[in-house]
Amino acid sequence: MRLKALSKLEANRILVPVCGGEVGEQTFRWACQLARKSKSQLHALHVIEVPMNLPLEEASSESVDNGERILARMEAISHEEKCKDVHARSVRARQAGPAIVIEVEDRGIDAVVIGIPFRRRFGSCRMGNTANYVLDNAPCQVIFSRQGAPEHATV
Repeated sequence: MRLKALSKLEANRILVPVCGGEVGEQTFRWACQLARKSKSQLHALHVIEVPMNLPLEEASSESVDNGERILARMEAISHEEKCKDVHARSVRARQAGPAIVIEVEDRGIDAVVIGIPFRRRFGSCRMGNTANYVLDNAPCQVIFSRQGAPEHATV
């Protein structure tokens, strides 16, 4: 039996951390649909992780350009999904998890939607450090959208 997907979210502001790729695009598309149905603001956040040995201002131009491409793609998806109230930005930080939680607190975010790739290790699925940090520390709803298993994966 399949459960009915969440169709409306009680939230005024939804944040989606984005880092590109298929999982991120699928998650952002779904968040657009949620935001449109809920008449919520949608915030796309790309975190540029800067190594500890560099000042935050010295993020590589390649990572900054990549972030701009990712945010431009999210804005294109929001237009495809007819989601009008979208805010996209990037921030520089040492780690993505704390940067996401700070954004949640600073912007008064009501829900975070995080995409997780399908990963199986030692017989069970695993979330990454960023997803775990947000789950443990965000003062709002946290919703995960995990990618389905690839067809060739043994479940």
